[in-house]
Amino acid sequence: MGSLQRWYLRERRVGFWVAVMRGLSTVDAARVAGVSVLVGTRWFRENGGMSPICLAPVSGRYLSFGEREELAVLRAAGFGVRESARRLGRDAGTVSRELRRNSMIRAGQCVYRATS
Repeated sequence: MGSLQRWYLRERRVGFWVAVMRGLSTVDAARVAGVSVLVGTRWFRENGGMSPICLAPVSGRYLSFGEREELAVLRAAGFGVRESARRLGRDAGTVSRELRRNSMIRAGQCVYRATS
């Protein structure tokens, strides 16, 4: 799943949970969020009626977990900082800071870990 698809899905989930917080039923919240009633009901049931995600807007300063996973794949494929940033749609400085923050030295090589 690409970063645009993840962003779109996150926006749908946030819209659903904001509607639930405003007191709408799961059926109405699903319609407001633009997802099927079955999806909205499943989200509500699977999470016990509590939002599993932070509803605050993503700042953009840090990479999301999905972006970090994509960065790890790009780095393993041998792409540099600038090319990785271009493919992620991010600034090269943001990617560089992320690599510096979550890389470790293993067997004399710098290895990036998305889950660090």
